[in-house]
Amino acid sequence: MDVTIIIPWIRRDKIGQAVTAAILNAGVNVVLLVKEDTERIGCPKMVRDMVNECTTKYVCFLGDDTIAGDNYIKIAMDEMLEFPGGNGLIGFNDKTGRTLPTHWIASRELLPELGGTFFHPGYRHCCCDVELLHRVKALGRFSYSQKALVLHDHPMITGCKTDKFYDYVYSPLVRGKDQALLKQRMENGWKS
Repeated sequence: MDVTIIIPWIRRDKIGQAVTAAILNAGVNVVLLVKEDTERIGCPKMVRDMVNECTTKYVCFLGDDTIAGDNYIKIAMDEMLEFPGGNGLIGFNDKTGRTLPTHWIASRELLPELGGTFFHPGYRHCCCDVELLHRVKALGRFSYSQKALVLHDHPMITGCKTDKFYDYVYSPLVRGKDQALLKQRMENGWKS
């Protein structure tokens, strides 16, 4: 059972470690798709475009600021197979105590039920994972894996150094726009 790992990236100093851990710790056969966001279109649009390039049934989304733990995909896939037809979304444990699917593995067969994309491309960066959580839970297709570990090496989580990319996407302006879009989409039944 092949899985495509997609990693959109903007941080040259982190991508090497993310890719190495993603491949070495998968525990299953993987196809790797890594692309730099040269046009700075944002993570939701990058994920949409990269998922559209996938040919495998399963896609795993990681960021350039992730460090995958041992057998993270194998563990998550064992849990995935508990869903009918193996069609669901498994959120990885980032050791924050939250069950938000910041990084995940999913069946592409969910896409028609999600409007054709895992992350709505109207978001710049924040809140797309919150929407995804609401939608896959409503479908009865979400599970959060305690055992599939993917550390999110993020300033708000690990205290690593912030940079201009973090500062921009978590600025009050960008975060506020994404929060307003989430509220609007929730009120409109996830329609644009």
